[in-house]
Amino acid sequence: MGFNGNQAYFADNDTSVTEGYWAVNDDTLRIYRDEANTEKLLEIPLSYDIQKNMLILNEFAVMTQTDIAPDQVQEAYKQTSEACETAKLLQDSYWSAYNDGSAKAIHISDVSLELITVKSDGSADTADYIWSIDKDNLCLYDDNYALKLTYGWQVSDNGSKITLSDADEQDDTDTADTFLEYTALTEEQSKDIVNCLLGIIADNKNK
Repeated sequence: MGFNGNQAYFADNDTSVTEGYWAVNDDTLRIYRDEANTEKLLEIPLSYDIQKNMLILNEFAVMTQTDIAPDQVQEAYKQTSEACETAKLLQDSYWSAYNDGSAKAIHISDVSLELITVKSDGSADTADYIWSIDKDNLCLYDDNYALKLTYGWQVSDNGSKITLSDADEQDDTDTADTFLEYTALTEEQSKDIVNCLLGIIADNKNK
């Protein structure tokens, strides 16, 4: 989402784009086709966290502020659309990675990202986050919208792998990894995610 004077730009993760004139009242953001605000295009529940300086849309879409020069606006819009394409790819999917004797999986839905870690002894840990994505980072927040982890991201050309790198760890968990390449899991694999990850550990031990 971008604001320039009385105009707003909104790119959704279904890759749709809405541009128009914006107004806020009753904790709702509205975008209109005309400056007189007579033809409504979009309406979204909105709140603003002053301490964290972030917008929260629909109670789970988290947006932090970035200042963009006027001559960079079109490029920023393009990058936002690319991030939305990635968000659409990630939703309702499972991805797995192997890391130093353990295997990890992420499960991403509209609202939350579940991070699952399985060790070779079969023990499993899970953590749930609210997530957001921009052109550079995949950000994970707790239920109070406190930032917990930040990953740089890159998706392979065919969309079968996503690399998460340079995590900025904000808490004392061991969920951050410097560089991990996650591979998309099939629907069948995701039905029993713990055994799937144990199989990945066994396969890597035999290499």
